[in-house]
Amino acid sequence: MNKVKVALSKKGTISSTITSLSSLLDRIPKMSVLKTIAIHNMYLTLEFEDTITSNNQNSNPQTCIWKDNILSKVFQKNNIRQSLIAIINELNSIQIRNNNVIDVTKVLISDQQPNDSVIEFHTTVSSFSKNPLVEIKSMATPVEYKEIEEPTFQERLLIIDFNNLVTTCYYAMAAREGSELIKSSQGLYTSAINPFLNRLISMIRKYMPTHLVFAMDVARSETFRRKLYLGYKANRDDKEKPDALTEQLSTARKLLHEMNIKVVESPAMEADDVIGYITKRWIKEDKGKVVILSNDKDLYQLLEKDVIQVIRDNSEMTHTKFFEKHGFECGLYADYKAICGEAGDNIPGTKGVGEKAAPLLLKEYGGVENILSNLENFPEKLKRYAKNFTKEKELTVLSKKLALLECDIPTLDHIPLEQFKMNINKRGMRTQMDLLNINL
Repeated sequence: MNKVKVALSKKGTISSTITSLSSLLDRIPKMSVLKTIAIHNMYLTLEFEDTITSNNQNSNPQTCIWKDNILSKVFQKNNIRQSLIAIINELNSIQIRNNNVIDVTKVLISDQQPNDSVIEFHTTVSSFSKNPLVEIKSMATPVEYKEIEEPTFQERLLIIDFNNLVTTCYYAMAAREGSELIKSSQGLYTSAINPFLNRLISMIRKYMPTHLVFAMDVARSETFRRKLYLGYKANRDDKEKPDALTEQLSTARKLLHEMNIKVVESPAMEADDVIGYITKRWIKEDKGKVVILSNDKDLYQLLEKDVIQVIRDNSEMTHTKFFEKHGFECGLYADYKAICGEAGDNIPGTKGVGEKAAPLLLKEYGGVENILSNLENFPEKLKRYAKNFTKEKELTVLSKKLALLECDIPTLDHIPLEQFKMNINKRGMRTQMDLLNINL
């Protein structure tokens, strides 16, 4: 017996409901007989018999009723696809006709006849008549539905490097003349806040996460890596943040708080480590897929089947793309930096061994530990590097410790992953945007 289900967001927009129903429609087995339809804790579940029926379902016009902010539809069990399509089209029409954001507050199902059920979408017109969080997309063009191999619902986590995103937005705007003069009526700098919020909303629209969290850095001087090596990122110590950037980091964090979006940090840890911890824990608990938003290459260490990283220009780095580009596994990226060093982080690396030799060594031996234990066995083409590793052994080992993500952070074990479930406070978001004079 096959089951397919999809989560419907509590107080989600009609557009997000359309997306959920379209996802459900994609996964309905062809020519299967629907046995039951149910909803529990905002999960809409369809259960199908093992038997197969002919593909001659009733093609009569499907109609819905929308009255007093309630959309009703007789959900025909022998015509499941057409019923869903009718609901999707009607929801889309309601959204377009009202030209604003409508929230779906409740979904109810009741049996009417042996072969039919009534499904009701209870809605409310939002007071925010502009700037919907999810785009309205016309359903006028027929959708070509495809089969999904695994007819099961999976959650998706979006985890964002806070400092990286705000700083990137700030310096992208800094190139524009007069950007430093952009302030709110209260005198707060806002040049980075507008693109910061735009990027966040675009990521939500594109990846439709069920869970969302930001990871925060601690001061460089407080990291455990600085204690291991005083030179770690010391090349950045003399470069003070502009006051406008420092202020906007604080403003962005307050904005996230008012939007009910979690920000996580841990003593002595960098944002990369926090991202690593949450990602590994999410995958270990088999929660679903992870999308990481950051330009930091250290996070390549986390790439695997269900983890992708979104970098500049919204391009995606996956474990497959990484291997095609570098020729070794993502998990060896810290070993790569241990050999090549990293000027930006002031990681010394192994002097005399460069970017051309490193992939060959990693492909041949794996991590630096295996490389260091096989110096006498180097093949002829690599022998000349053995003396470099012998001479720089301590620096090589230290460099890997500096480059390796710390994904074991017991201080974060008490935080339940469900705390990251996305439930954006649109009223709080709108209030802060109005205070900052931001219009998207």
